[in-house]
Amino acid sequence: MVYHKYPVRRLRRDARGDRGQGSETSATRTATSRRRREAPPATAPGASLAALAAAFQHVTIGMAVGSPAGRLVAVNPVLARMLGDERDPSFAPEASFLAIVHPGGDGSDASQWEGLAAGARDSYRRENRYLRGDGSVLWGLVTVSALRDDDGQFAGALAQVQDITAQKTAEATLRENEARLSALVEQLPVALYRLEPGAFGDFHYVSPLFERLTGLGRDDLPASFEAFLEWVHPEDRAAVRDADELAGRTGEPAQMRYRVRGGDGEWHWLDNRTTLMRDDEGRPIAWHGALLEVSARVRLEASLRDGETRFRRAFEDAAIGMSLGTPDDVCLDANPAYCRIVGRPRQAVIGRPFAELTHPDDVDEYTRLHARLYAGDVDAYKIEKRYLQPDGTVVTGLLTVSAVRDESGVHLYDIGQLQDITAQKTAEATLRENETRLRKLVDHLPAALYRQDAPADGSATYVNPSFAKLLGLDPSDLPLGFPAFFDRVHPDDRETVTHGALHAEGTGEMLDLEYRLRRHDGEWTWVHDRSVIERDDHGQPRTWTGILLDISERKQLEVSLRESEERFRSAFEGAGIGITLADPDGPILDANPALCRFLGYARDELLERTFLGITHPDHVAASTVLTRRLKNGELDAFALEKRYIRKDGGVVWGHLTSTAVRGAGGRLIYVIGQVQDITARKEAESALRDSEARFRSIFAGAGIGMALSAQEGTIVVANPALEKLLGYASGELEGLRVEDFTYPEDLAKQAESLQRMRTGQLDAYQIEKRFVRKDGGIVWGLLNATAVKDEHGAVTAVIGQVQDITDRKRAAQATEAALATQQAAIAELERLNQRKSQFLATISHEFRTPLTAIIGYSELLANGQNDPAVIAADAAVIHREASRLNRMVDDVLLIDRADSGSMPLHLEPVDVNALVQDVVATFRSLTGGHQIALALDPSVPAIDGDRDRLAQALTNLVSNAVKYSPGGGTIAIATHQDGEELFVSISDEGIGIAASNLSRVFERFERVETGIAGRIGGTGLGLSVVREVASLHGGRVWAESRLGVGSVFCLALPITLRPSADSPPDPAPGPRRR
Repeated sequence: MVYHKYPVRRLRRDARGDRGQGSETSATRTATSRRRREAPPATAPGASLAALAAAFQHVTIGMAVGSPAGRLVAVNPVLARMLGDERDPSFAPEASFLAIVHPGGDGSDASQWEGLAAGARDSYRRENRYLRGDGSVLWGLVTVSALRDDDGQFAGALAQVQDITAQKTAEATLRENEARLSALVEQLPVALYRLEPGAFGDFHYVSPLFERLTGLGRDDLPASFEAFLEWVHPEDRAAVRDADELAGRTGEPAQMRYRVRGGDGEWHWLDNRTTLMRDDEGRPIAWHGALLEVSARVRLEASLRDGETRFRRAFEDAAIGMSLGTPDDVCLDANPAYCRIVGRPRQAVIGRPFAELTHPDDVDEYTRLHARLYAGDVDAYKIEKRYLQPDGTVVTGLLTVSAVRDESGVHLYDIGQLQDITAQKTAEATLRENETRLRKLVDHLPAALYRQDAPADGSATYVNPSFAKLLGLDPSDLPLGFPAFFDRVHPDDRETVTHGALHAEGTGEMLDLEYRLRRHDGEWTWVHDRSVIERDDHGQPRTWTGILLDISERKQLEVSLRESEERFRSAFEGAGIGITLADPDGPILDANPALCRFLGYARDELLERTFLGITHPDHVAASTVLTRRLKNGELDAFALEKRYIRKDGGVVWGHLTSTAVRGAGGRLIYVIGQVQDITARKEAESALRDSEARFRSIFAGAGIGMALSAQEGTIVVANPALEKLLGYASGELEGLRVEDFTYPEDLAKQAESLQRMRTGQLDAYQIEKRFVRKDGGIVWGLLNATAVKDEHGAVTAVIGQVQDITDRKRAAQATEAALATQQAAIAELERLNQRKSQFLATISHEFRTPLTAIIGYSELLANGQNDPAVIAADAAVIHREASRLNRMVDDVLLIDRADSGSMPLHLEPVDVNALVQDVVATFRSLTGGHQIALALDPSVPAIDGDRDRLAQALTNLVSNAVKYSPGGGTIAIATHQDGEELFVSISDEGIGIAASNLSRVFERFERVETGIAGRIGGTGLGLSVVREVASLHGGRVWAESRLGVGSVFCLALPITLRPSADSPPDPAPGPRRR
């Protein structure tokens, strides 16, 4: 339709008419005469004309009057406004009535007007488009009626113009929406149908995508209900029949899901939704329904269910504790492992705050960390904390708590993972992250839909929300025009996109391309673009309608797969061990260069053989059984050491690891074999066995004692000569430590050399030492010890050779003893006389010092001191000095009784750890700037001993450590058990003892009189008392020291006391001094 613009004049006629328009005046007079005849007689002649003029001016539709010649006679104000021309009217001869009625001026227009003028018709109607004065377009419905005089002659025409622009605009919009809807529907896998009530009906639309997915076109769909049921999967027919009967009985909308056999032979899931349409009276008219192909969605739902099942199974069966909690730390759920750790049944854990399960000492730190999680400062935290079980048991756990938030960041719940680290500090298993997360389903498709004009400007008329999500854009920035969209296409893909679009425009084929788009954040995303072009009535491209699928993940997987294949091939070819791919039934599919070198074959030669064909006959049976189990699914992998036959006939050893690679359903596809050459190792093992056999022969037949001991001193094996020397039966020495049959006084003699050998400083050493036979007898032996080292030079064992020198030593000792006894007696008398004088002088001084303090502070108290703090301080000094005096008296009495042999032991079970703590408690207020650190082994047993004597010895050792470390520091006291002995060590950070003085510190009256030590008081009896107590208990004491660093005193006591024959008997039980 062509737009026309024409002049419009609104004309007024006066009573005289217009001489230039005689015919029009005549017609007007004729019409006036007719109206006069028809008017009531009482009306004046001018009244009808006035009424007609008034009606013409005030009607609500546009009106115009034209002459028989098609000239414009009059236009009312409404039509003038409609056509956009309200200038002051005047008669215009050029004004054309036909320009209003027939703006096109074509032949059909002329015939209509001529038919009206000739009387062939009284009126006609047409739709015209007008170009208004302001440039806008108006649609008008024009009704043209003939005006005739009394003789029936054509006197002109009346045109009535009704504005139908809004109607036309609505119709155009409706057509455009219908076209858009049709294009979108064609992208959906849907088939539409109509069923008459009580009949099956027919399918009146099947989308191309539905037909492509199912292979079923409109003509392929069933025509009857029974045929339809045959089309449905047998397992779904009963449900379909029941749903159909229910819908027919109730008339309610129905929805059902079932499987149907497609034209491709596969089963497809359909979602069937149907609604009963009714007339105005409520009577059923027809069922309208749609079949939607939903196979992909069904698979997704199944995958989601599988994911939930796997998560629940993993949650319930996890080896570590797992829990779900509210953001404010209340338990929602807990798995069995968690309940076992906290020692409570599940129902006692759920609904309870986690803090109530926590040890009270750990609640504050735990609460602080969880408050940060609750506040959103952190997304997760980890803490080691203790749990208090109902029976009082304390369990330590490593807890990891993570917050789970939704897409908007709202804190939904917490996931806790708890590992029991009471017995082990590292987790044995970690929870795999949930492989899938549930997605919120939305009403629109999970793909970007768009509709875009085909002309050059390419303005987009519609995009869905997923389009913005795909490109990371704000929805307010959409839709994009074609230039803006094309600007986002990757430069390397633009030529492909342009060529594809031109091809689709020219051929009408679907555009099906994969290319990259730039997201708002600058990243590139891969898309799969499928679109079709719509054409107008003239066949010209009008609109693109399409869908963009995000395939970035698939592209990344393809890249990863290629990279993985390249890495595998590189690793396969360059591996240092043999690798092969083999068919489950035996043939070798591929082999790497290392395997070819190992077996001496070229690759092509090896691919012509089977694994069993190159296996040594002795190993064929074992290989066959294991391969069969691998094929049957009983094993996923196995390892086997076996021999192979090389191409040249040689035999080589290989360590084979075979691993099954399975496909869907667990079907074995092929086997990966890894073969490591262990021929050299096997030969070395054989040589080692021969060497061991020779060694054992020499070892067993040697005439002197020999033994092999582990690095820590445990006898591994001893030869008969050593067993005979020490009085043990065959095998009894194995498992004993060297210290178990070494004379106690000779342990220190061997300790340093043995320690240097264990640390690699010595390769061998020789000493003369005494051995304790099984029957208690003592034999002397010349020990030659040699270290056995591994390939790294580390000592792994010690070989000892013992030659019996008892007779020689006894003869030499007898001679030396006689001479030494005589000389010692003389020296001892002189020494004792000298020490007696020294002791008396020392003891008088040492006694006077505390007595002076006691007397002095007693006088101060007697003078009437009233300050409680001063009184307490003075009393503490008196108590300290009195305790010191009491200890000196006890030391003197113990030495005296020991010399006279009248000091019995009151034996009872003694808890040495508790005794140490009691002794330390008495020093808490006396140690000044010292710190006492305890490292007591809680597993040591009680020993048989005299509690008072042991307390005296320990007190002297602690006092000595405090006294000889005037600068303060740490005094460390430790206990541990080694074999049948319990060891107590007291170490200080004091002035230390010179090596030349260590041998005499346990002698009576001996004191170091040089340096700082010479200025420290003492009787010289404290350490000798310790030695006497140790000796009475069958134990020993020794010291180790470094000047300026500190000293360590070690007390070793037998756990079970074996009194000697000359020990005084234990007196009858009675009250004892504590």
